[in-house]
Amino acid sequence: AFLVIALLYRKALANLANIDVEYVTYTIWILALDALVIMPFSKLRAEKRPLFYAVIKIGNVVVNLILNLFFLVVLPKLAENDPNGIFSTFYYSNFQVGYIFISNLIASLATFIVLSPDYFKLNWKFDWTLWRKMMNYGFPILLAGLAFAINEHFDKILLEKLHVPKSEIGAYAACYKIGMFMVLF
Repeated sequence: AFLVIALLYRKALANLANIDVEYVTYTIWILALDALVIMPFSKLRAEKRPLFYAVIKIGNVVVNLILNLFFLVVLPKLAENDPNGIFSTFYYSNFQVGYIFISNLIASLATFIVLSPDYFKLNWKFDWTLWRKMMNYGFPILLAGLAFAINEHFDKILLEKLHVPKSEIGAYAACYKIGMFMVLF
């Protein structure tokens, strides 16, 4: 649902953030792929398979790093050495940020492909009893978390509305954090 809705509104998101639409599109796909691997990663942790978990996580970083080096260092040289070659057909100068997004997208896709067999083993039945138990447990925590977030930040918003200088609000926030640390200690 997130993927479909975000892709439908990617132009509006790009205009709102004042970012190129293609970067927003890459980001949406990266977020969707990374979200899809959360369940298989949780399953690996539950099955106590830390080595496989670590190999996949490190593999993601390695693929991302290698692709970044290829796109940012090697590809420009290959395109420059052979202007009519295959590498010059997909090399674009001044697209460094785009190449970083593409590297991250490919790494996320590779991780998803490695973990995708787990999706075929899932029981796709919705368990209403479990959902009710989770809501009974989680909803009060959600409300408490919202109340805590409001208490944590509303005072700073209120101080700003009262035209207290930002430097004093910053000092107040720092003292508040020190006070919270002392309470915990």
